[in-house]
Amino acid sequence: MYFALDIGGTFVKYAVMDGEAGIIEKGKFPTPNGPGCTAGELTDRIGDVFDKCREHHDFAGVAVSLPGMIDVENGIVYEGGALTYMDGVPFGRLLSERCGGLPVVLENDAKCAALAEIWKGNAVGARSAVLFIFGTGIGGAVVLDGKVVHGKNLSAGEFSYLLLQNLQREDIPEMLSMWRQPPLSMDEQFEGPAFHLTSRLSAAGICYRVAKRKGLAFAEVDGHRIYRWVDKGDRDVIEVLEDVYFEIARECCNLQFIFDPDVILIGGGISAEPRFVEGIQRYAKELQGFTRALRGLDIRVCKFKNDANLVGALRNFLTLYPWHSNLED
Repeated sequence: MYFALDIGGTFVKYAVMDGEAGIIEKGKFPTPNGPGCTAGELTDRIGDVFDKCREHHDFAGVAVSLPGMIDVENGIVYEGGALTYMDGVPFGRLLSERCGGLPVVLENDAKCAALAEIWKGNAVGARSAVLFIFGTGIGGAVVLDGKVVHGKNLSAGEFSYLLLQNLQREDIPEMLSMWRQPPLSMDEQFEGPAFHLTSRLSAAGICYRVAKRKGLAFAEVDGHRIYRWVDKGDRDVIEVLEDVYFEIARECCNLQFIFDPDVILIGGGISAEPRFVEGIQRYAKELQGFTRALRGLDIRVCKFKNDANLVGALRNFLTLYPWHSNLED
């Protein structure tokens, strides 16, 4: 058995899993993420849950999905996404020590989602893939020959930071000053100029665009309400969504030109609404008429939802410790 973790900014999900990603037991607890929280506190909280699970199961290792840029080989977290206290922490070593010396393997959450799709999801058989996860930000991953690409600086697939064409050279000081400020509220993050992809196309960015169009506060808008407005024929909301579908389709086309993957996968909570991916696919089909290079563009929704990162974390562990599995080459 394996102890799998999906560490998010709000909750830590855990699961006891077999080697084929079958979930024997699972649960969650709040992530320590307030003022003064530390990696040590997170480690201890995970360790307490691990100890309880170990009373009933024998574990071969610990598989972890978490935010940030991850040095998989050395088990070090950089930046840490919403968990800023994780920056520079050798979390793999800390967790291994707390879990009785078991091997611990870390990977970025979006990259885990991609591994889940390649292994048992809607990208089975693909040798290359690109994945977008639309949430508060935009998670991403690039897969080549069945393996996640990390890049020289561990930043491959960090689509949240893609710069938009409206960024001009005179805007650079303003953009840098925004990023150097203390953590901003959600309203503050989206009120300023849209310089990067998250501000336009993340699920939160989409909600902000709809709220602004309708003259509402950001907190009054969520994905469910957006599509209820669509059902009622709200032209303002429909127009915003049509722009979003086109813009995402355009980014998919650009990635197809750059990387030419077998498949591009769309995930995140908003992808559970079928019309979201269908809208992207509709504009992608129109754009395919531009050039033969886009004829192979294949955009699909992710199969895995809430358990994606757990499944991908396990896949990552079994890839690095192949004697624990029957994985094919």
